[in-house]
Amino acid sequence: MRGFRPGGSIPQKVLIPMGVLSLVALALLVFSISSGAYRISPADVARFVFTGRAGEVDATTISTLVFGIRLPRIAAAFLIGAGLSAAGASYQGLFRNSLVSPDILGASSGAGFGAALGLILGVNYLGVQALAFVFGLVAVGITCILGSAVGGSQGSLRLVLTGMVTGSLFVAGISVIKSVADPYDTLPAITFWLMGSLASVRWDDVWFLTPPVVIGGAILMALRWKLNAMAFSGEEAGAMGVPVRRVRVLTLISATLISSVTVAVGGLIGWVGLLVPHMARFWVGPNHRDLLPVSMLM
Repeated sequence: MRGFRPGGSIPQKVLIPMGVLSLVALALLVFSISSGAYRISPADVARFVFTGRAGEVDATTISTLVFGIRLPRIAAAFLIGAGLSAAGASYQGLFRNSLVSPDILGASSGAGFGAALGLILGVNYLGVQALAFVFGLVAVGITCILGSAVGGSQGSLRLVLTGMVTGSLFVAGISVIKSVADPYDTLPAITFWLMGSLASVRWDDVWFLTPPVVIGGAILMALRWKLNAMAFSGEEAGAMGVPVRRVRVLTLISATLISSVTVAVGGLIGWVGLLVPHMARFWVGPNHRDLLPVSMLM
C-alpha cells in the first residue's frame, strides 16, 4: 500500500532521472537564450545580469532580444510542456487508458473554436486568448453534462466517448468559421493559430499562462497518490478510503484549466500530453508519485 499513501522518501531511481532532466533543462535554457538569428554568448548574458554591463554585445540588444523576446518564449515552452505532461499523465491514470491525452474531453477543440471565433469577430489578441480559454472550459463542461445525462455504469468510458463527440462538434464549428472567413486576411490567421506557435509570446502571455498551470499542477501533484488507487475500479478505490468522486472532479477541473490555457497561449499542441507520460513511465514506472514530477520535468 506504500504507493497509495502520501509521504515517504523519494527513491534513488527517481532522483537520478529528475537530476538528469534538470540538467538537460538548464542546458536547453542556456542554449535557447544564446541561440537564434542573432547569437549572444551566455557569458555576455551573465555579465549583463550580474553587473549591468555588456561585453561584446550592446546592452540594449541583450535586454531586447533575451529579456523581451527569448525568455518569454522559453518560459511559455516550459510551462506548456510541464502542464500538458501533467494533465496527460493524470488523465491516463484517471481513465485507465494509455491512449488518453489532455484533449480527450474536447478542451483543445473548444479552445480552437473560441480562438477562431475571436479572430473572425476581429477582437484583439487578449480577447482571442480569453475566448479560447473560456470555450475550452465550456467544451469540457458540455462533455461532463452530457456524460452524466446519458447514464450507465461505465462512467470513464462514457466521458471519453462524449468528449470525442463534443470535440468533433467544435472541430466542425471551426470548419464553418474557416469557410466563411476572409481568405486573404482572417483565414490565414486562423490557420496559423491552429498550427500552434510560441513565436508571438510576450511576458503578458506568460503571466496569463502561469496561474492556471501552477494551480492545476499543484492540485494534480497533491492528488498523485490517490490517482494510483484510481487504477482500480471505483468500488475498490473507495474501499481504500479514496473519495472517488472528489478525485475525479478535481482532476478534470485541473487538467481542463491547464489544457485550455495552454491552447489559448500556444495554439494546438497535441502530442506532448500523450507521449511524454509514456516516456516517463518507461523510466520510473507507473507510480504517480514519481510519474507526475518526472513527466513535468521531461
